[in-house]
Amino acid sequence: MSSLTHIDRLPLERLFRMGGGDLLNFSHRSLAEFITETTRLDITSPKYGQGSKANRMRQLWALEDDATVAKVLSGLIAKVEAGRDQFGFDVDAKVLASSKEVLARLSSGLLSLEGLKAEVSPFDEPHIQKLIERMEESIERDPSFAVGSAKDLIEAVCRTVLRERGKPVEGTPEMPELTKAVLAELDLAPQKGPTGNKTADTTRRLLSNLGSITQGVAELRNLHGTGHGRDGKHEEINPRYAALAAGAAATFSRFVFGTHKAKPVDNGESPS
Repeated sequence: MSSLTHIDRLPLERLFRMGGGDLLNFSHRSLAEFITETTRLDITSPKYGQGSKANRMRQLWALEDDATVAKVLSGLIAKVEAGRDQFGFDVDAKVLASSKEVLARLSSGLLSLEGLKAEVSPFDEPHIQKLIERMEESIERDPSFAVGSAKDLIEAVCRTVLRERGKPVEGTPEMPELTKAVLAELDLAPQKGPTGNKTADTTRRLLSNLGSITQGVAELRNLHGTGHGRDGKHEEINPRYAALAAGAAATFSRFVFGTHKAKPVDNGESPS
């Protein structure tokens, strides 16, 4: 259930021209396609009612969580801004600004994985992209699945980077071993040596903590994530902790992929 209030809905309904039951220039079919592409939901489902396009959208806003509603609003606002001439009406600047404020409020407490997606996008790794999407979409709806996906993401990133650098992983090593291997390959393992330089000391601690992050995510997954059968009375993990695990996995993955991209693979060949 989203936190949209009646006051929030006023500028949105005006911006999207929902007063007469319509919604911008969507047909029932194109609206269903838009919602499926944006959220993987089926707005033709009975849970959203049997009425007009506008009423179905109102039901979606009422029933879904803030993360899902924010995705829908972001897509609709982008459509308005990109196609003003298509709709045959002037877009009121104040209504548009108010709608963007509503979107910003809904998005303010949400985990953003856009930076990670951008870091991974140059690589042809659809499985990793899929894990990121699953993790992002399930934080509120299925937090245990989000925690399991966070652990899977770290493992997939480590395996992918090592494979691309000519050192594919064999078998199923534990998380500390896998993390240690990728950090060593990227020259990110904490270096021992003289202390006293504050920058070097701080960097050493951060790199050490980077490995600890992955172990923490793995332990949280063992306690609350998917992949293990649970007692019927097992208590679901709070979405806030799922967001913490997802954020930690994203931080590790983005840094590792960024370093991998910045460090050419040393194949032993002399430069031409």
